[in-house]
Amino acid sequence: MSVIHTYRTGNNKTKTKKLTRSNAIRLFCQECMGWQAHLVRDCPSKTCVLFPYRMGPGKIDAESVLQDTNTMQGRLEG
Repeated sequence: MSVIHTYRTGNNKTKTKKLTRSNAIRLFCQECMGWQAHLVRDCPSKTCVLFPYRMGPGKIDAESVLQDTNTMQGRLEG
């Protein structure tokens, strides 16, 4: 299923396109990383709710990301 969405491009323009869920997540991640697509794979924001899905479905186990996040928060608090 896809939806029509208007989004910003890397050159401060807007574009309207049909996006699937995975395409929308990928575009969000690219924008977050300054439109540097190659940086999405090495994203340091493990607390982002979209982190497990940034490379497409099934690439990273969401449960392991949650465990890493809880471990990281424990270190910061203690």
